[in-house]
Order: sequence, then structure tokens, then C-alpha cells
Amino acid sequence: MSTTAQWVFEKTMALMDNLDPSTGEADTSENAEYKNKVIPVLNILLQECYLASDVFAVTESETEEDVYPRPIPAEVTSLTQSIPLDDGVCRSVLPYGLAAHFALSENTVQASFFQQRYEEALARMKATVPSVSQDIENLYGSISTGDGVSWG
Repeated sequence: MSTTAQWVFEKTMALMDNLDPSTGEADTSENAEYKNKVIPVLNILLQECYLASDVFAVTESETEEDVYPRPIPAEVTSLTQSIPLDDGVCRSVLPYGLAAHFALSENTVQASFFQQRYEEALARMKATVPSVSQDIENLYGSISTGDGVSWG
């Protein structure tokens, strides 16, 4: 987890073709409005992307009513802060999500393209979340091994 919100902002501006043509910089006066929206929109996308990240973990609650509470990632509060998702999600999903939101008011065709790429990348990440397998103890016995119970 080392990808920052600034990195995602810069890649989003590159996707939207909003880099300064002479310097290649994303931090320009033309992009100030986008930069002001990065943190709020990014925090919404974090929740959407959390289940696709390998940092997702279900934890038990302290109360019996809510044994498995809905997990919520920590909010990003500055552009220099690392995003609390794995770098794969940050680098392949989040720039498209931000670009889709930013392009919506200016170019709906471009916004649709970015949204489609966002959804494809998110689905790909969800399908490849690392997992661990473990043996399951058979508590009921088995007929094939002769350790089951007889019904008759």
C-alpha cells in the first residue's frame, strides 16, 4: 500500500488528456477543480473497491447481534496519504473511476468509456483476490470410511 491519492490524480489527468502539453504536469490551474474533488470522490470509490482489495478482512464484532459487521476502509484525508487498498486496485481501477466521475459533466461518451473500464477492472480485481484455503473437519462422519452412524 504505497500508492498515494496524488498518484491516482496524476494518472486520472493523463487518462483524461488533461496534462500540461509542455511539461506533462497534472498540477495545473486548469485542473484545480478536479484536484479539489479527488479526496471526496476517492473516498466513495474506496468503499466500492474495498472488497476487491487484498486488504479486505471480515472481523468479528463485539456484540452478538452484528457478528460480521460491514468492513469500511479508512478515509483518505490528503493527497500525499497512501490509499488503504492494495496497489493493484489503486493503480488499475481507481484512475478509471475518478476519470468517469470527472468526465461526466463534460463528455458523457468519455465518461461512459471510463466507467466501463472501471467496472471491468474492478470485476477483474474481485475475481483475483488472493485467498487462503483450509481443511474442513467433517463432523458428521462418512459412509465410505466406515465412521458414519447407522440409521437402522
